Amino acid sequence: MVLVLWGYLAFRYRIKAKQYENYIEYFEKKQKPAAITPPKEEVVKHSTVPKETEEKILEKLNTFENSIEFTKQDMSLSLLALQFETNTKYLSEVVNFHKQKNFNAYINELRINYIIEKLKKDPAYLQYKISYLAQDSGFTSHSLFATVFKSVTGIPPTAFITILKDKKERIGTKQSKN
Repeated sequence: MVLVLWGYLAFRYRIKAKQYENYIEYFEKKQKPAAITPPKEEVVKHSTVPKETEEKILEKLNTFENSIEFTKQDMSLSLLALQFETNTKYLSEVVNFHKQKNFNAYINELRINYIIEKLKKDPAYLQYKISYLAQDSGFTSHSLFATVFKSVTGIPPTAFITILKDKKERIGTKQSKN
């Protein structure tokens, strides 16, 4: 009976591990720059943002995405608009149109992608508590972090960390055999 139970649990573990590996593969592909696609026909949009202002905001958003400013816990639409020297209406409209999400979803996704990169590149991050990861990425609570993490990735942060640890162990085992 114990052997049957052990076999069943081992089988379930392998299935879950494979699912999680598929999640990680999906997110690694998602984070790589997509192949350049031919420009689409210009969609007529009813924008109140002047074209020149829109281009400046997009330029500043690109710089913002490549910084770690979004990890500040007090980051808000009004604060960023102030930094960009524009108004909140213009900034919100540009984010909604070009990022296809509202400002909060945009900031949260930047934060989650930031912490995923940290987890993948810095082994020390795999040892940190969820509350530290939440604080480091700019979330005010670990429960909010866990909720947003799961909504962005499809799996909870603890499961993601476990998968990364298992993956690193397997890679380490393969390298030591060679």
